[in-house]
Amino acid sequence: MQAATLTVTNNTATGYDQLWALTLRLLTAFIINSLLAAISMIIILRVMFKPLKDIQKRANEISLNKFGDPIPQVNTRELSDVIQAINYMSKHIEAHYLQSANEVKRLRMRAYQDPVSELSNREYFITQLEPWLTSNTHDHCGLWLMKVDAIEDAYENKEFDKADSMVKELAQKLSSFVDGRSTFSRFSRSEFILLVPHCHYEYLEQVSETALNLVNEWQPNELIEDNSASIGMMVLHHQTDMRTVFTQLDSALTQARQQSGLKAFLYNENTIFI
Repeated sequence: MQAATLTVTNNTATGYDQLWALTLRLLTAFIINSLLAAISMIIILRVMFKPLKDIQKRANEISLNKFGDPIPQVNTRELSDVIQAINYMSKHIEAHYLQSANEVKRLRMRAYQDPVSELSNREYFITQLEPWLTSNTHDHCGLWLMKVDAIEDAYENKEFDKADSMVKELAQKLSSFVDGRSTFSRFSRSEFILLVPHCHYEYLEQVSETALNLVNEWQPNELIEDNSASIGMMVLHHQTDMRTVFTQLDSALTQARQQSGLKAFLYNENTIFI
């Protein structure tokens, strides 16, 4: 007996839904795999190119005269040869740079140091004085120029060894009371010059008196008839030029030497004070 009638129909929407869901799953899997592959590639490339970054960094450091530890070796043969060459070049350049720096330092010391007194020379003193001449901040400094007659007489008599010995001995004694912020130099064969930053008249006179007493108490290796010295002083607190400063100092020194019993003469602008 016929109990029922079965009718089978085709619904295309169900097939499309399943196909779309499968497509989405495939697309999601593809994107995830692509991201994982990209991240893995970045990590691998970063590890592979790290030696190249180190080489680039070391090249920049060498150009700036900075030398550190050698670059670590790697397993890659080509990069290992390059790193070895860079390390060798860096070591060689560092040694050459240090040698050049020492040579420059030695030449600078020779250029700025008086060989007899072992004090700084006239050229170095000028480099220390120049900023005070052009300063517009109303900073001031004290200057004094001292001439020692005994040394001058020795050079005039062509007793050069004796004069040099006197210069060296007196320079050591005079350097003992000069503080670190001051500049004390040999100005000429028998003259010494001092620059004291932010110095007032009272301190400059005190330093000058100390220097004169030290010279008077100083006894060279051989007896001399004249063991006196004279000092010309000035306080600089305005912009001027080098020639004017040295002319004023020389004028103050001349005044001190010409006046009987006066061994220190203070000069300030257009007024001279005893």
